Amino acid sequence: MPRGGTPRWLVAALVLVGLVYGRAVGFGFVHDDRVLLEGSARLADLSSLPIALTRDLFWLGGGDVRPSPYWRPVVTASYYLDALVGGGAPWAFHLTNLGLLALLAALVARRCDDVRAGALALCVVALHPMQVEVACNITARTDLLAALLTVLAVTAAGPAGAAWTLLALGSKEVAVVIPLLAWFRGRAAGAGREAWLPHLGAALAWVVARTAIVATLGLGVADRGWPTVESVAGAGARVVGLLGRLIWPVDLVAGVAPPAAGVVAIVFGWAALLALALVLFLPRPSPEGAWERWRFAGRHLAPWVVLPLIPVSGLLAAPVRYAEGFLCLSVVGLAWAVAHHPVFRVFGWLVLAWWGALSAARVPDWRSDRTLFEAAVASHPGDPRAALKLARVVLDEAPDRALLLASGGLTTEQDPRRLRELHAVAAQASLSLQRSDAALQHLRIAAEPGDREATWALAARCVLETGRVVEGGASAEVPSLQSVCAEALRRRPDDAGLWNAAGGEAATRGDRAAAAAAFRRAVELAPDDESYRANLRWAGELPSLQR
Repeated sequence: MPRGGTPRWLVAALVLVGLVYGRAVGFGFVHDDRVLLEGSARLADLSSLPIALTRDLFWLGGGDVRPSPYWRPVVTASYYLDALVGGGAPWAFHLTNLGLLALLAALVARRCDDVRAGALALCVVALHPMQVEVACNITARTDLLAALLTVLAVTAAGPAGAAWTLLALGSKEVAVVIPLLAWFRGRAAGAGREAWLPHLGAALAWVVARTAIVATLGLGVADRGWPTVESVAGAGARVVGLLGRLIWPVDLVAGVAPPAAGVVAIVFGWAALLALALVLFLPRPSPEGAWERWRFAGRHLAPWVVLPLIPVSGLLAAPVRYAEGFLCLSVVGLAWAVAHHPVFRVFGWLVLAWWGALSAARVPDWRSDRTLFEAAVASHPGDPRAALKLARVVLDEAPDRALLLASGGLTTEQDPRRLRELHAVAAQASLSLQRSDAALQHLRIAAEPGDREATWALAARCVLETGRVVEGGASAEVPSLQSVCAEALRRRPDDAGLWNAAGGEAATRGDRAAAAAAFRRAVELAPDDESYRANLRWAGELPSLQR
């Protein structure tokens, strides 16, 4: 394949990406961007970079975000560079994503047989509707970098290939398929083991390093990402579903939950995966004729389309979610396949025009959390994940709508953690609407002490339900309140109101020493609050507070 002309391909890609997605440079932080990047004190401190490279990605957000198994040092380093260039402003992060997408399109075009095929491939990578998320959502950079570095890794040999493989794996775990992609490429070229062994060695080294680092992150069982029986069973159906969206991109919406796989879909999905495996691994004779040559090439390009979907299908990790960025590397394989197809060379420009129009029309959805999740709810009104996200966005200005959205999500959500998050939003909305009894019902479910994201619910339940106990309105579930208050204080040790509530809770149990200590700490944190000082004086009259 010709290797010349890279600058011209890059200029063409930059122009095309700028025309379709350039508006995104003026957008703010959206979705996970807000958790990771918006106002991150750690990103603003360059001296924290060495520590960040040994922590999970969500460490950048700080606060009460629970640790994740996502050790992605290459992505982390790129965020620090953006923060340094743009002073933390979102435009620098968005500009990097658009530049990376253009570079990926140019590299894919450069590795085509001729100029016409390269132009088709470039347009597929830049215009495919599944690329809108990686272009407009900063935190989808993980998929974008992984795809870019995987192309560089598989098309390189020896130590250079191994180095690119390590960088790709440092961007996202989906790059674990690189040794297989290199094996297929070597088989097509008639190469020996040397074509893929360096990649395999690099992948094994990454597995060892990642295992050691993730073991230090203190992950809960639910956050370790191990596959479950359910996720493995539905893996085939998810791969087929993602392939369908890749080939015929319809029902375009971000921020929704993955569809549940039924029995028929599970059986069909696994049958389809087995058929694909036979096509990929069984030997075939050398082709003769244009169509046979394309079919032969298609079999060797198919791994680029199919294999990247395996790690995100639930077969290797869970919980499974849906994101359009998962298809970024598969789009590369699709681009190479269709760019050399004789029919697509004739009619492909019509398809590309359609794809480009769809992509450009979807860019405004990523302007803000509000526009993103309004579009998701409008398209999928029964989706609990979209309802939860939009409810959080509108909570302050429209608590009645937030309560309606959260209540609707509670009727369809199955995941225990997301159920607690929906209850927490419903509790906040109920409190804003001055429905404290309803709020407490939601808080009792949301404020599970073991959930590291339940800080607000824990604190609110400790304060509100303690007040009910002191006033004589205790419920049958109050005995669990002690652990709730203790966990809330562990997370917010400088919250004077929490210490005051914990003192009241201890008072109801007749624990004089604990009540006095808690009230004393509340007074230390807020010495001018007369109610806290009164409670401290009151601590000597504990019998009158008991139920």
